[in-house]
Amino acid sequence: VTSIEQQKPQRLIQSLIAITPAIIAGFYTILSEPQKLQTAEGFIASISPKELLDSGNEPIEVLRMVFDKGATTFIIMICILTSWITIKNRSSRLVLLAGPIVVFLGFFTPGILDVMNEIGDADAVAWRTLWVLPLPAMVGLVLIAPRAGIRGAPVITSTIVVATFLLLGTPITSSDNREAEIVWPPTYDLPQPEQQSASSLIEIVGPGGIVAGPENVDFSVSVLTTKVRSVNPRSAYLTGRHVGEEFLSDERLILSRGLETGRSEYGTESFENALR
Repeated sequence: VTSIEQQKPQRLIQSLIAITPAIIAGFYTILSEPQKLQTAEGFIASISPKELLDSGNEPIEVLRMVFDKGATTFIIMICILTSWITIKNRSSRLVLLAGPIVVFLGFFTPGILDVMNEIGDADAVAWRTLWVLPLPAMVGLVLIAPRAGIRGAPVITSTIVVATFLLLGTPITSSDNREAEIVWPPTYDLPQPEQQSASSLIEIVGPGGIVAGPENVDFSVSVLTTKVRSVNPRSAYLTGRHVGEEFLSDERLILSRGLETGRSEYGTESFENALR
């Protein structure tokens, strides 16, 4: 609309060209097989308000994971919701409004993340929906915006916000940040027992080999090398559009679960068949 009003339709054409790959990918996702829409329909039919508020995919948990908690999250949310007010250009305003609308009225509408998870196991990537927001630009625009009657307002505001983040925020290197730690020399972000087990398996099997073990060990193998493949580095990868009969996802799960627990949860015969 803005491009037409400014008599610059070429901008509209350029925008359409830019979003064409995303549109094609979206239609491919909808039309390709296999689909899990029947699963989603059953989930929607059985959903309850309690599940929406305590399902493990709550929007508030996603916000806390990405933006931290308390005052820092409050400041970030203010910047996200008000940054569009600080500029006069209408096109830029629409861009800064589009992000929050998509995120908070789209993805973060109660139940949407749950449905996405049922269709495509989206819980592992749901928090990345916040990447739609140009957050650094939003925060910067709010901080440098002039305030009527206050000289040096951008400097004062920026100083207060930086001080708040330093005092109340969680440093990225803090153990409170999902048990992060700094080590030297640099090493893999893997638990030592699993890393040692994986290293032993890699050495025993050699390049081109395949190993089976508990899921955490399989994951460590996949992190340490590409020359040895593991049966089940992540259970979430055993479902999806890439999974066909030849992928043997059930057998992979049976093997890793059996080696993890020390017993065959799905029966001895199933475990023996999986080994073959």
